[in-house]
Amino acid sequence: MKNTYCIILLLIASSCTPDLRDQNVFGKYMFENLINPKIERVKEEYLSLKDSNRILVKNFQMAIFFMEQKKKADEYFRYLKMQDDHIAKWVEVANSKGFRSENCSFLRTKLDSCFLLDYKMYTLKIYFTYKEKENYFLIWDVIKLKDGWAFRGINPPTNKEEKDKIPYKPDKLDFSSRHWTVNYFDYKILENFSISLSNATGYEFEYIKYKVTLYDKTTIPFTPIFAKTYERNGKIYNDNIIRFEVSDLANYNVGIDCNNPNIFGSSAEVIDVKPRPEEWYRNW
Repeated sequence: MKNTYCIILLLIASSCTPDLRDQNVFGKYMFENLINPKIERVKEEYLSLKDSNRILVKNFQMAIFFMEQKKKADEYFRYLKMQDDHIAKWVEVANSKGFRSENCSFLRTKLDSCFLLDYKMYTLKIYFTYKEKENYFLIWDVIKLKDGWAFRGINPPTNKEEKDKIPYKPDKLDFSSRHWTVNYFDYKILENFSISLSNATGYEFEYIKYKVTLYDKTTIPFTPIFAKTYERNGKIYNDNIIRFEVSDLANYNVGIDCNNPNIFGSSAEVIDVKPRPEEWYRNW
C-alpha cells in the first residue's frame, strides 16, 4: 500500500510539471514566475555550467564561449549578479505599471534571431495582455536544450507604443562629412554650411531628426557656439548619400576664425529616424 501511495504521488507531481520543451509552455512558465514573482525558479532557467550536456546544438557559438568564460570565478559571480539585476529590473518595471497575476494574461511567444556583429543571437519574445493591451518582454541569447530552454538575459516588459518613444539611431547611418565656405574678407563668417548623411543600414527611412553643433576648440571642454536640432521628412534610400544644407548658418557670424581647425570645430549627429525596421521591435 505504501509503494502504491508513493507511485500515485510521483504521478501527480509529474503531471503538474509543465513540459518546458514546448516554446509556449516555457514562455508561460517564465511569465508566471516573473509576475508572481518566484525568483529562484526564474534563475534556474538561466544558462549554467550544468547545461553543457543538455545543449542540442554543440557548435553553438554563444554556448561554447559562455562555458569557457564561466570557468573563471570572477566572470561567474559577475554573471550571477547580472541575473539578480535583470530580474529586479523586470519586477520593478512591472510593479510601476501595476502588472499583477490577476490582471495580466499570457498570450503567446515568438522565437526570432538577430546578428550582433558576426554573432547570431536568438531571442524569445513573450507576449501578455494588461487591461486588454498587448505587452511583451524578451529573453535573449536563448538556447534549446534536450528538456527545455536556457538563456542569458531578460529585458523589462514594454509595448510597441513605449518602444516608439525611444529614439532609434541605427548603426551605419551617420553624417560622414561636413562642408562649408568662409567669407573671403572675414574668416569669422560662414557663407554656407552643409552636412552629408550616409545610409548603409540596408533600410530606407522617411524621417530623420538630427543635431548640428559648432564649437570653439580653444576651451576645455569645447564651448558650443551654435547648436540646433532639425527634423526632416523625405526618402532616405539605402546605399545613398544625401547632402543637407543648414540654412541657419548661411552668412552666419561664428565669432572665431572658421578657417583654423585648431579653433573652429563642428559636428552633426543622428538622433532618431523612422520608420523603425521590424527588427527593432523584434529584438529589443
